Amino acid sequence: MLTILTLYISAPSFNELKKRVEGRDGFISEERINRIKLEEAYKEYADVVLVNDNLDTFLKEAKKVIHDFI
Repeated sequence: MLTILTLYISAPSFNELKKRVEGRDGFISEERINRIKLEEAYKEYADVVLVNDNLDTFLKEAKKVIHDFI
């Protein structure tokens, strides 16, 4: 039997995500904003939602969730 763990990795807020994308790409298009909003609607279907607020904390939490799953 195949067992799958689904993770949704989220920024702490929409504004923070927008800031990160703009910082990485230099801009954020209306199309990208709409896609972010669409993707956000699917997080309720994930087994686990992890917030990437602090990289070290996020990595520890992600490793624990994956370790506990396997």
